[in-house]
Amino acid sequence: MEKIPENLVLSGEDILYLSNAYLARLTATDASNFSAWTGNRQISERKLTEIAERLGMSKGDLLAALDAKRQVRLKVQEANAKAQRLIQFLSQQQEEEWA
Repeated sequence: MEKIPENLVLSGEDILYLSNAYLARLTATDASNFSAWTGNRQISERKLTEIAERLGMSKGDLLAALDAKRQVRLKVQEANAKAQRLIQFLSQQQEEEWA
């Protein structure tokens, strides 16, 4: 494979914000794998090497980016759960006002 031009090499931050669909397309890897790897499943050394080479990244940078995506995913889940509790609280408050 030809070397990726510098202006097209993805950074860890790029990986953080890319959708799993784009990552899948860029790496010929099923998007569900990226969901799993940013969840609680670990990526194999072979797959990490394969994807890093395809993206022109180091394995360390790719692993750090996937971990950052995992951290963001956890924060999103926590924020959504908190918002759901707030909705329930506000709904209960409104019901009490109407009673």
